Amino acid sequence: KLVDLAPIAQMVEQPLHPYSQLLLESVPGLDEKKERLVGIPGMPPRLINLPPGCLFAPRCPQVMPQCAEITPVLQEPENQRGRQVACHLYES
Repeated sequence: KLVDLAPIAQMVEQPLHPYSQLLLESVPGLDEKKERLVGIPGMPPRLINLPPGCLFAPRCPQVMPQCAEITPVLQEPENQRGRQVACHLYES
């Protein structure tokens, strides 16, 4: 399921959805030496029994009450022409 749509350069420089942010933070840099890779905490939901609301809510560091109940839809955030994100953080 798509949660953050943008041209590649814009996505890498400014990911909007918390999942996109954590995913990009987990990618090691070529010039960095890390002892351990950084992952996204928690487990993805079981595809057989998907919960209501945002599927990333149980692992999201910015979760809000509505995230567990209402599935966010892709929408263009304010001041982000051409971007689309499915996250309650960007609802107007």
